Amino acid sequence: MAIDMAQFHEMFFDECEEFLDRAGQAMGAGDSADGDHVDLEALYRCVHSIKGGSETFGFVPIAQLARALEALLAEVRAGDLAMDTRIRRSTAEGLAAI
Repeated sequence: MAIDMAQFHEMFFDECEEFLDRAGQAMGAGDSADGDHVDLEALYRCVHSIKGGSETFGFVPIAQLARALEALLAEVRAGDLAMDTRIRRSTAEGLAAI
């Protein structure tokens, strides 16, 4: 019995859209009173989940971009990079490309 992967692909893209919405909200946390806050942990989890799903289903370009974003955010989490305007812009552009 053949497995219809289309249903799984549809589920992935639905979940991906949810993760992108959540990532946007995490990036939008900068609209808070201090103007600079990004919910880095939520953002990282979203990108990590997108990376895992895209790798599972063989969506290589999405996986590569998500992997690069995850690595960038890991450096921010580690304190090696600051979540400055340049990193925020790069992250937003990467999310938009996904």
